Amino acid sequence: MWVCGNCDKDNYGQSAVCATCRHPRLDDPRIESFASSPESASQQRRVSVSRAARNTGIGLELLSLCQMMTDDGNISLAETDALREWLAANGHVDMPAIGFLKATVERIVEDGIVTDDERRDLFLAIEKVLPPDLRKYAVAKRKDADSEAKRIVAEAKRIAKEEEKAKKDRNRPAYYFNFMVAGTSFEGRGAIIQREARVGVPVRFVRGPHNKYSRNAIAIYLPSGSDIGYVPESEAAQIAAFLDAGFRPRPEITKILDQTRNRINIPIVSGELYQPDPYNPIEPPQPKPTRNAPEENAPDASQRAASGCFAVGCLAICALVLVIALYISS
Repeated sequence: MWVCGNCDKDNYGQSAVCATCRHPRLDDPRIESFASSPESASQQRRVSVSRAARNTGIGLELLSLCQMMTDDGNISLAETDALREWLAANGHVDMPAIGFLKATVERIVEDGIVTDDERRDLFLAIEKVLPPDLRKYAVAKRKDADSEAKRIVAEAKRIAKEEEKAKKDRNRPAYYFNFMVAGTSFEGRGAIIQREARVGVPVRFVRGPHNKYSRNAIAIYLPSGSDIGYVPESEAAQIAAFLDAGFRPRPEITKILDQTRNRINIPIVSGELYQPDPYNPIEPPQPKPTRNAPEENAPDASQRAASGCFAVGCLAICALVLVIALYISS
């Protein structure tokens, strides 16, 4: 009778292969040797824990340690160190499995660095040590871990690809604009344009959804904070919708029309709108107040005139009351 080194089943007779799994009987002289080198000889030697060894204390300890290490389909550095320490303490025991694992671990830790490939080699070595019934469980766990690792890598590649595409989309203009600035003749803007506006100067768009004249109002400011006018209504509705959705504008002055007859130059603003960037959200610009940019709550001319009339009326009534009081007293 002889025991198969692959499936651990008993075989009777002089057959050169196992009757159960058809694995060759390596110690049979009728089987041709691979080579005469020690490495080839070790390949023919059974290294799995035999049925008899499973009933010993050392055999049970080794199997318990190997099962614990292969339970999640991967071997960590801490588990590698634990196995190395156990083998160092029990390396004197005459058991093929112990000698095989000890040689494998020594080769892996020889350079002081245990790579992922070397930990995988150790896992495969432990599979060879385990008896067939336990080996099937370890192999299934390793394949599950390999599948999960491949899935994670594929998912990471997919996310990276989508992020790269999103990045390209964010840097691709979604809308182009080109217009003459409106309202340049009011509130002293002509002097500001004459003094500060130049071709190539970037400008800022500031939404004014509560503007009493247009809910699409977009004021245009120079880098200094000076107001030079508004986006014309023909363009404002479209651009305002983009700005309210978080799109990023990149406007600049591309030309200045010389209006000598009207003594007011009119800037032409061109640029693009880009998709929102979740990693670089746009903060609403807060232009510094200037004497040319009226405050939102400042009273207009009609309000100031009404206030003046009311004050004059109050003074007139007071004067009349005073005259009547003097007349009565006399």
